Amino acid sequence: MRRPLQEMTKKDIIETILFILDQIISYTSKLNQSTTSIFDRKETEEKDSQAEQSTDFSDPPTDKIQEIKSGSPKKNEKFSLCELIYYWAEVLKFDEDLLVLMTMNLDKILNSNLIILSDKNVENVIFTLMVITQKYYEDINFTDKDYSKVVKIDCDELINMQMELLDLIDYSLNNNEDEFKKYKIKMRRLCEKHFLYLMNS
Repeated sequence: MRRPLQEMTKKDIIETILFILDQIISYTSKLNQSTTSIFDRKETEEKDSQAEQSTDFSDPPTDKIQEIKSGSPKKNEKFSLCELIYYWAEVLKFDEDLLVLMTMNLDKILNSNLIILSDKNVENVIFTLMVITQKYYEDINFTDKDYSKVVKIDCDELINMQMELLDLIDYSLNNNEDEFKKYKIKMRRLCEKHFLYLMNS
């Protein structure tokens, strides 16, 4: 028996987002794209890890999630995208609805066909989307300086990334209630698809 839509947990939604990103990046990684963008991780950050690891979309180890909840990931530590999204959602106090709204905005970004997600830029794109979604839909006390400390990048760089993403979707962040409800159904179906995918893998 299916759970009602309103019972879709934060964990369900985050895992569905990761499932979507996994499918996208599995495809785009085969395109051998060399185009750079302001969202790409900086070379100095990549050199912090001697053995570059691919983006890990597996379930987060509980002990590691507790570790990064207690403080921002250190610059020289390598965390999977899964762990980072859990951490960001915790620190920014993202509820289920805000995560769905962020995913709707991700769809708009991808539908613009003006950016290609890759394992090199996905972290910055997702975090920047979380920032602009929270700014638009919530009354918050976070400043850009606060956000930049969470992700450990320059504040001006984060502001530029926000402007770039807003420009890609022509500043269209508004989603009406009907669109939101339909998208939650879409997320529920994707969540079930992800569960079946795990069962059969």
